[in-house]
This record gives sequence, structure tokens and C-alpha cells, in this order.
Amino acid sequence: MVRERKTIVSVRLPEDLVKWLRRKAAEGHTTVSSIVVSALREKRDYELAETFARAALKAACALLSLTGRDPSQVDWGKVRSWEVEVASRAAAQAKALRGEGEKGT
Repeated sequence: MVRERKTIVSVRLPEDLVKWLRRKAAEGHTTVSSIVVSALREKRDYELAETFARAALKAACALLSLTGRDPSQVDWGKVRSWEVEVASRAAAQAKALRGEGEKGT
């Protein structure tokens, strides 16, 4: 197993977040650093997955907008409006799951 090279980074966090981090670390018999590393990796992975999902959504909307078999017939205005609608609904549902907003339709 190859050890990861690590660098120290200093950050200032709100006191309530520090208390929560320390409590979680103690409960999980781990370190605050490992929790932070895990959260940052999840965020990075989420952003990569989101980029892929947006590209897939755009491709799906492009396929749906075809009026024939010629790719030059894609209605990019319609693609963009469908893309915005689907992404907006997904964002609303994600917020609802996190308890931050109303459930999307």
C-alpha cells in the first residue's frame, strides 16, 4: 500500500461546527482530519458525478428534440429549456431530501 503524501492546511471554522466535528470523531473513534478528508472527497466525487449527469441530461434532451434522423435538426432552444426544467426539479428534490425546501414535482 502506498502512503498518501499529506500537507497541513489551516482553516477557521465556526465554533459549533468544531464541536460537532470533535463529537463525531470521538463517536466514530477517528480523527477530525479523517472526517474532513472524507467530506472533501465526497464533495469532489459529487461534482464529477454532477458534471457527467448534466452531460447525459443534455444528450438525452438533444435526442428527444430531434425532429428526424439528422443530428443537425436538434432544437437547441428546446434542449436548453428541458435541461433547465429537469435540473430545477432535481435540485428542488435534493433540497427537500436535505430538509432545505419544498419537495419538487
